[in-house]
Amino acid sequence: MCFHSRGLSVGVVAPHGSLPASYLYPTISREIGVDDILDKSKNSGFTGLALRLDHIAQSIEYVKTLEGVDIIHLHDENILPFDFLIDRPSLFTLHSDVSSFWDLSLTPFFRERKSKLVSISQSQKGIYEAKGHRIDYVVYNSVEEEKFFMSEPTHPYLLTLGSIQPVKGQDKAIEVAKKNRT
Repeated sequence: MCFHSRGLSVGVVAPHGSLPASYLYPTISREIGVDDILDKSKNSGFTGLALRLDHIAQSIEYVKTLEGVDIIHLHDENILPFDFLIDRPSLFTLHSDVSSFWDLSLTPFFRERKSKLVSISQSQKGIYEAKGHRIDYVVYNSVEEEKFFMSEPTHPYLLTLGSIQPVKGQDKAIEVAKKNRT
């Protein structure tokens, strides 16, 4: 159950056009993602990076000016260099593969960050801690298995949910689907 559905006041800082269940504090004019920064065919020069930095700057401005904010929950690791500008308790949930996360040998000042890092499993926590990161909490990103059941297959396909990137194992799902074709 989300905070908003429990009657708590929740605001989401996100690009214009986002549709949160709660109040939207809009920033930039379009959504952004990893491809907007990395894919040179989509952007000339630093367009993707400029969009991401503009979003971060506007997000920090909201944090500084909104009244009654008790906690900030971050999902964009690119805001970490600006951690010292956030004057409220904040949590950052890790969504990145550790290989693409901040390298502490290059950015040792992140060891002294104010934000708390949250991993989604003990396994993920161990991987990040092995790279020197301090993980403050584990909040499982899971489903309650007892609410789901296995039944005889009724459809000739395998459904898998997750982003398409090596760490998510979608290649394994494809192998399983191919081996179990009817």
